[in-house]
Amino acid sequence: AEKFVEGHARVFFETPKSWWKKWICSWITCVPEGQWRYIDEAGNIVAASHDVKPSSQTRTNFSETLTPVVINGKYGYVGKNGELIVQPQFEMAWEFSEGLARVRVGGKCGYIEETGTVLIPPQFELCSNFSEGLAAIMVFDEKRRYQGGDIDRNGRVVIKPQFDRNFDFYEGLAQVRIGRKVGYIDKTGKYVWKPTR
Repeated sequence: AEKFVEGHARVFFETPKSWWKKWICSWITCVPEGQWRYIDEAGNIVAASHDVKPSSQTRTNFSETLTPVVINGKYGYVGKNGELIVQPQFEMAWEFSEGLARVRVGGKCGYIEETGTVLIPPQFELCSNFSEGLAAIMVFDEKRRYQGGDIDRNGRVVIKPQFDRNFDFYEGLAQVRIGRKVGYIDKTGKYVWKPTR
């Protein structure tokens, strides 16, 4: 079980093993089989009229008002009572941050609002959660090498993709890497500490 967040916690319900699997697992380490479910503080399983399974990839709780779930292999979002809010339609979905969640469609990463409306169409190879109003994204250059930059909540590129790796902003600064060199930039993309070894 995981810790409670906003009155809910994620727990793993293991599928009972058959006698032969119990015997095998007494000799080797077996990967647990079962399903993740959300419970409330009274221990009740949070469920709706449909079968939902919390996303094992994102491993998230109700960080804001919605949480990603997997339904028949597609990702959608449920509310705190298990009600389906955003229909399952994504290849991958992550938790909401600053009112937006990143989703993957057609192999590209974009962002949706809590209504499920696409705010920033999927167009990036990789993207991160919004932090301090900006989100780190990665695109391919002409040689199909990853280049990292940042976008604002309107999807506008505010820091041109130019880094081999870039991280989320924290207290106005973000770590970037060029090769093995590490530096820090401000929200305008200017170096406050140029990449060094």
